[in-house]
Amino acid sequence: MTGFNNNNKNLNPIGELKAQLNIPKTEARIILNDWQLETKKSKLSPAARSKVVNHNKPYQSQNQESYGPCKNSLCGCSCYSDVCNCKISDCSILEKRAWGTDRFARLENHEVSSWEGSSSGGVQYSRSVLRLKDENADAKLSSGTVGGEIGINGFKLKASADVANIKAHGVQARVGLNVDTGVSFTEDKVEVKAAGIGLTIGKQIGVSTPVGEIKVDADNCTIQ
Repeated sequence: MTGFNNNNKNLNPIGELKAQLNIPKTEARIILNDWQLETKKSKLSPAARSKVVNHNKPYQSQNQESYGPCKNSLCGCSCYSDVCNCKISDCSILEKRAWGTDRFARLENHEVSSWEGSSSGGVQYSRSVLRLKDENADAKLSSGTVGGEIGINGFKLKASADVANIKAHGVQARVGLNVDTGVSFTEDKVEVKAAGIGLTIGKQIGVSTPVGEIKVDADNCTIQ
């Protein structure tokens, strides 16, 4: 020990500096564990996942040239889906709605709906003494409707006064007076009417008379 201390005393300032520089350096290391987070994989196949609806995005049909009317709504819009996606303004003197659902009953209901596609557009006004609607059906009692649609595939003019107008699960039936007139040709159907008399052939099949009408969607269109 004494020899070691004597050696330190005999060092000149330069030697002391070199001695300090030669002190071994310590090294600190942080070792991160290789944690692997478990990834939850969907049990759906890629084909099924591609059909999942993203409700955060606005609805848009893949084939905008061949829309049909909303299956379960009497809005008059051409959106070809189970859910009405038209622009609608309505009012009523009394409404009773089931909490958290689309079910409602309206007394003295007035409604204006409009829609616009890539090659057509239209508007409709409807008034009904009583309207009942849920997810699968729409019924108007003692109602009247006027409206029109025009596009590169044809035109439609609507004017009716109905005792009852009911639409459910892609089937529409109404009883009353109408003078609907128009001609339209699309990839999905052909419709011809004159003063309430007419035929609809294609993915929607129907017969119209001045005192009543029935239409049936021939297939189930998928919401994209």
